[in-house]
Amino acid sequence: MDKSLLVTNGHLFLDELDKTRFRPDAALWVHDTDLDAWRLWVVPAVPKPDKHEFYRTVSTVLSRAGSRIDLSPSAVRLVPFDHPAIRALAAIYGGDRQGDLSLSSNMLNGFFIPDGIVIRMTDPTPRTTAA
Repeated sequence: MDKSLLVTNGHLFLDELDKTRFRPDAALWVHDTDLDAWRLWVVPAVPKPDKHEFYRTVSTVLSRAGSRIDLSPSAVRLVPFDHPAIRALAAIYGGDRQGDLSLSSNMLNGFFIPDGIVIRMTDPTPRTTAA
């Protein structure tokens, strides 16, 4: 899929997911070179989200959107905010970001991202410092 279509569909999906309890704090497209497929990593604002509920919500959102959003539920991945790459990106941004940023051959806290597009990033500091 064309990168501009990935970005467009990602934003459309996030706009719909924002209306659920799984509003994303972070999202990025990551190219899985083993499968030669793009995956949309989503980090919900919900602390310790229930995996099954999250994926049911993803399926419901995409089903309701119909052909308006060209995205398969199998392309969406639930990723925790403490993932090394997410924490590195959040530290680099130093705050909230809604713009798109392309990544190519990046090592982030020991995690390699061959190709990626950040479409949303929120500073995790409040979440990680809360007791």
